Amino acid sequence: MKTISMENILKRRETIYSGLSAENYSRMTKRSIFYRMHLRKISRDINRYPLKNAKMVLDVGAGPGTLTGRLSSSRGPGCTFIGTDINPEMIEVMKLASLKQGKSMRFVIHENRFLPFKEASFDMVISVNSLHHFKFPSVMFKEMARVTKTGGYILVFDFNPFDIRLRFFYYLYSFWNKFFNKPHLNGFIESVRSAYNKKEIGVLLQEAGIKESSVYTKDIFNAVAIRVK
Repeated sequence: MKTISMENILKRRETIYSGLSAENYSRMTKRSIFYRMHLRKISRDINRYPLKNAKMVLDVGAGPGTLTGRLSSSRGPGCTFIGTDINPEMIEVMKLASLKQGKSMRFVIHENRFLPFKEASFDMVISVNSLHHFKFPSVMFKEMARVTKTGGYILVFDFNPFDIRLRFFYYLYSFWNKFFNKPHLNGFIESVRSAYNKKEIGVLLQEAGIKESSVYTKDIFNAVAIRVK
C-alpha cells in the first residue's frame, strides 16, 4: 500500500493549483447556482453547533465573504464576525459586499502562514473551500487551533474530489473550456483537482499535532470538525 506523506501531498498540489484573481473568484461564487446551493447547506450545518452565546467567529480564507455574510445574518448583534484572507484584493471585495448588504463585519489580511490574532480569541473558527489554497495547510490547522477558545469549534469544509456531482461539472467545464476559456471556470476546475481527499486530510491533521477530530463527507465536501480542549 502506497504511503501518503506530507511531501507527496504538497508536491502534487503545487503542480496543480495556480490561483485565481479576486474578481474571477467572486464571479465564480456569484454565478454558480450549484455552489451557492451547497453554501446554504453548509451554513445550516454550521448553525447546528451549540454557539448561541458565541461572541467571536473567524472565517479563514473568507474569499468574497459570501458565507461570512450568510452566517452573520443568523447570529445576534452581539456576535462579531471576522473574515481573513491573504489576498488584499479579496479583502476589498469582502468590504464592498458587506456594505452593499448592510452588514457589520470586520476583514483582516494575513500576509504569511500565521493568523494575526492572540491565542484563544474565537469561539468558532470556520474555513470553507480554502484548505487547498493554503501553502502550509498543516500549519494553518495548528493556527486555527491556537486562536480557538477551549470548548470552541473548528469547522473546515473543502471540495471532495471524489464526489460524483463535482466530477460531472469538472469534466463538463473542462470540455467547455477547450473552446471558451473562462477564468472563473478554470478556478472551479483547479479547485476540484487540487482538493485533498480524506486520507490526505488525516495526514495534515497528524502533522499539525491534532489528535482528536472528526473527518467526514458532507454533501459535496470533505469536512473536519474539531472541539478544542
